[in-house]
Amino acid sequence: MLSLDALPPDILLQVVPFLTLLDVISLSMVNKSLYALSQEHSFWLDPLRVARLSVPLACPTTDDLAAYATGRLKQLALHSIRLARNWGQPVPQIAGPVQTFACGVHNSILCCLPGTDAILLHSLAEGTMLCVDVKTGLSSNCLYVGRILDMSSPLEERGRWMLAILLDQQVVVVAVAVDPAVSIEVTFRHAFEPGYSHSGIFMTESVVGFARAQWSSGGIEIQSFNILNPGISTTIFTDRLRDGVWGSTVIGDTVYFIFLLTEQAFVYACPPGLLAYAAPSPDMDFTLRRSHVARIPAPLGCDGVRGQPFDYCVLSSEPTRGRNTISVVRRLGPGAPSALEITFWPRPDTGKLRPAQTVSVPGVLRQANTAWELLIIANSGLAVVLVIRPPEPPVRPSTPPSPSLASSDSESESETPEPPPPPPPKLMMVRCDPHSGALSLHELATPAAAPPSAICALALDDHRGLVILVTANNVLHYVPYA
Repeated sequence: MLSLDALPPDILLQVVPFLTLLDVISLSMVNKSLYALSQEHSFWLDPLRVARLSVPLACPTTDDLAAYATGRLKQLALHSIRLARNWGQPVPQIAGPVQTFACGVHNSILCCLPGTDAILLHSLAEGTMLCVDVKTGLSSNCLYVGRILDMSSPLEERGRWMLAILLDQQVVVVAVAVDPAVSIEVTFRHAFEPGYSHSGIFMTESVVGFARAQWSSGGIEIQSFNILNPGISTTIFTDRLRDGVWGSTVIGDTVYFIFLLTEQAFVYACPPGLLAYAAPSPDMDFTLRRSHVARIPAPLGCDGVRGQPFDYCVLSSEPTRGRNTISVVRRLGPGAPSALEITFWPRPDTGKLRPAQTVSVPGVLRQANTAWELLIIANSGLAVVLVIRPPEPPVRPSTPPSPSLASSDSESESETPEPPPPPPPKLMMVRCDPHSGALSLHELATPAAAPPSAICALALDDHRGLVILVTANNVLHYVPYA
């Protein structure tokens, strides 16, 4: 039988791209020929490029892997394997020292910039935002934006990120740069017309938009604007009335609007021809009708009574490389345990956007009165991290004492046992396996200085395997899991 050592190096290099990262690392440790090849730069490039299609690596998505040194490429491969193993455990453990950073009044996380040391922070008290490089301690100028209602997923370009933000009276597009220096600036601004409510903000490389509805009539419209030429805009009319929660996600150049209602979702697929990529033709029909109705799958293993839907949100993914769109339903009693139902919507290669699986996380969010989808749910498209307060254990009825043991003291006879203390909050992660699509629920270990009871904001960088926590004392904690 022919062994790998008998194959010439050029043949081995043809085989390597068809191996997983785990196979490449394992074989290079036990096979002399592959070990020798692993010292070559080209040995790692193809396996990492293939892995990058489904699993984020510990670097920015737009970085050219060919520019990395051989040792750095091997580090990326080993890091990816360690992270997959740890996050596959029921209770993933902290895998290194926790870095801290005092954030002051900017104690709300808008998003981290994956694969970098930069993070975008917001101050609820002052209405300002800034970008901080926690490795160097350098920060951008403070930018006043006011109260943030919603935002799009960051759109990554080489060396910078673009983000659309929905405010009380306007929508803005913010550009954040990390190289050569940390900076932040507004590149687009549009003031809202009075008499409308707004939601479902979205952004592509050249278009920003949102859904709006008049308070009087309630019909939902979609407005889009060309970021480079704000004079180009479109208004799209839908057949949907304003009677629920809208969310949006961008896949390629198509914008999907998802309207959640109990056990189903109404999906509208807005093609690029209706958006403000070019000046609209006066003969074009700007009416958008429902694409399809998608049934939200029941949570895996859920056979009991479910609570009533309380509210909803849709967490979008990055337009060109995002993995899943995620919808969340908060269900509350009475008569059923409270829970969050988290549904993953995989990106369709062809056809319609449909939900795949749902996981139920028992309990309630700790901050019930906040803009919860912005502050206390972190989403990467492959995982959702949140702080949950588990359901309180039921109080057992007291057992009447035996007549022979009954006390003569009537007060002691009427005493009832004290209810057990409420369980402490937990930091939970719902993870989607990038290869099988299977969902799993995990409880993340946290550092002693950042217990779940002290967490007031969080973010997730699944490139580097970091969960970023803000505690009540206005300190950022970078918790590594690889």
